[in-house]
Amino acid sequence: MNMAKRTLGILVALAFCMSYAIASTTSTTATAETPENAATTAAISPSAPGSGAEEKKHAAPEFGEGMQIPVDGTSLDAFEQSLATIKTKTTSAEYTTLVNAIDYLMVYNIAAKRDRTKLAALLNGKTGEQIVGLVEW
Repeated sequence: MNMAKRTLGILVALAFCMSYAIASTTSTTATAETPENAATTAAISPSAPGSGAEEKKHAAPEFGEGMQIPVDGTSLDAFEQSLATIKTKTTSAEYTTLVNAIDYLMVYNIAAKRDRTKLAALLNGKTGEQIVGLVEW
């Protein structure tokens, strides 16, 4: 049984490392003016009308910034909804890294006791970046 737990831990750690490596090498995005991002560029341009700091402060995070959105761990449904929102605002590699970190914490966080509801409560208010930072090797 101990060997199975150790093997599972090694596999989870390996998957986490691989997704983190992929995320760190593919997270840069093109900044060229294309039809897809022309509207976004105009919306965040400092010279665009109504693009003051106050409007930017209340705007939703741009694509790829979803790892800065705090999760809502007040209930399991709220937690899952938070993760769904983060998924729409991040790259697939970033989201995979976050999910792997949560899976890792499910197994190795003693306070969670392998209970997703308890883990959600422990992660309440933490951003995706902070959750990934909780994983210790």
